[in-house]
Amino acid sequence: MPDDLEVLAPPAEGGDAAPPEEPPAEPIEGEGEPPAAPAEGEQPPVEGEGEGKPPEKPEELAEFQGTVSARLKELDKRAPGLSAHLNKFPQVRDAIAATFRREAAFRELYPGGLQEASELREAFPRGMEDVKQVLGELDEIGQLDGAFYTRDAQGNYPGHMQFIENLAAQDKDATIALLKRTPGEWAKLDPESYNEAFSGIIHRTLETDRVYEHMEILEDIAKELKNQELSTRVGQLQNYLSRFGPKKAKEPTEAERKFNAEREQFRREQGERAKEEGERFGQSVHAEAYKFAQERVGAHQLIKNLPKTIPAAKKQEIITKIAKWIGAHLDKLRPFKAAFTAAWQARDMKAIQEVQKNYWTPWLLNMYTRKVLSEETPGLVAGSQARPGAKPAPKPAPSGKPAGRTKSYQGADHRWYDKNDRPFTTAEVLRGKHLE
Repeated sequence: MPDDLEVLAPPAEGGDAAPPEEPPAEPIEGEGEPPAAPAEGEQPPVEGEGEGKPPEKPEELAEFQGTVSARLKELDKRAPGLSAHLNKFPQVRDAIAATFRREAAFRELYPGGLQEASELREAFPRGMEDVKQVLGELDEIGQLDGAFYTRDAQGNYPGHMQFIENLAAQDKDATIALLKRTPGEWAKLDPESYNEAFSGIIHRTLETDRVYEHMEILEDIAKELKNQELSTRVGQLQNYLSRFGPKKAKEPTEAERKFNAEREQFRREQGERAKEEGERFGQSVHAEAYKFAQERVGAHQLIKNLPKTIPAAKKQEIITKIAKWIGAHLDKLRPFKAAFTAAWQARDMKAIQEVQKNYWTPWLLNMYTRKVLSEETPGLVAGSQARPGAKPAPKPAPSGKPAGRTKSYQGADHRWYDKNDRPFTTAEVLRGKHLE
């Protein structure tokens, strides 16, 4: 894959964008607060209850708090008074909320549910230890592949020696067996190059052992003895040995020189055309990937719920940042890079899009959307509360509200308030509560 290609994974066709998140809701009263002391007549928690489970890290699952609150509110609608009853037992309420958060995280990481998680555990019984081992083996294979396939400017393969050394380091006996079998397979694969290479080896061996020099001496002796049969035998042997010597290049004819020049010119033009086509194809990939990524990120529920007061340029900046982070994440995945490179080399735009769709998963989009918004939220809040050079207007007093207000409104200080003049929090604004 070209180094300068920015990989942006597009959305899937047919509306298979990230599934809409459950509608956010207000956290129930007391959610996330320290457990209160047991009320009169209430049994204290049993010591050791819940042991055996790893403690939940709030910062890891905090992003699912809104979803959990929505589920608890839905349960309260089905069973009126449940929320108020659970607030009397904060430890029970928090245990239920923690279970819901873990379930939401599990479903996002494993859309296939328990079956998918079980198959992964069967494939990697030791979990991340097995995954790291496989990744390490893939790195070794990648180094071998690089040493085997990489050419230099002259068309040679300087890494082949390192390739053989790496093979020998992993399994010396297997490497020797491979090298022993190589000549026979080489002779079948390409007899011409095989004969050329081994003729050179035999010629250098004969030359080093002074065989050619001895043959000249034998020829002189045969002439002095005037032994015709000896001279014939020596001449035949010399002709045989000369077959291993370097072949003199045949002088090309005028027609051959002209043909070679035209062929070289054609190769240069073909290379230039291939380069231009590659550049145009790369531009098309960039354009399509950018378009798909913008549409996919822009369709995310959290992006849709951004306040309308945010400038369009800022919103576009957030979308582009999310897309770049996801592209950088995918570019580190070996399977994605291998599939993408194969489609790129085949100049198959449809295959490239399919590869990107397969790796653009909802959890990846959700993760980076939340990360970027968590970084951008302070600036968005500051920008919505005041303008440079202007003092923020005072919060409108509840007593001064127009009579009969029935929906939320934006005050003179550019903040949003509900019908009871309570200011919306940043989280509520991002979830679109001010627009309900």
